[in-house]
Amino acid sequence: MENKNPNPFSGELKGKLLKENIFGKNFVPKFELDADGIYTFSLKNKEDFIFSKVPLATLTATPELIDGKNYLSVYETKVNKDFKNKGIATNIYRYIMEHLPEGFDGIYSPSESRANDIIIPKIYEKLSKEYSLIKDPKDDYFLTKK
Repeated sequence: MENKNPNPFSGELKGKLLKENIFGKNFVPKFELDADGIYTFSLKNKEDFIFSKVPLATLTATPELIDGKNYLSVYETKVNKDFKNKGIATNIYRYIMEHLPEGFDGIYSPSESRANDIIIPKIYEKLSKEYSLIKDPKDDYFLTKK
């Protein structure tokens, strides 16, 4: 797949706290676009939201234009060790898919930037029941809405 990064996206999400919360009432999700064109998702405990700078989970992505479609290229997903294996990373990907910025077709995980070649593909496979999954010959994973 042809890969170009024109970064045509403006900061319309900057500072916006999204309302729907699939993580439970005690957690605050935040999805923002910074001045460098990097999208960041963070999840914090409501009680610690004001005081803590360390989120329970984060996802970082950049815009990529691939074969004429706009994707969020996920290059980092982190979950605090005390919250691993609880489905939080899967819900982060689900949340991003349901709150894609305007003009985006989906998310993808390029194999060359994937730190975990076991868990991340499992997340994409699990979400293939809800979204369309494409796995290309380079082992890149793409999720789009059905």
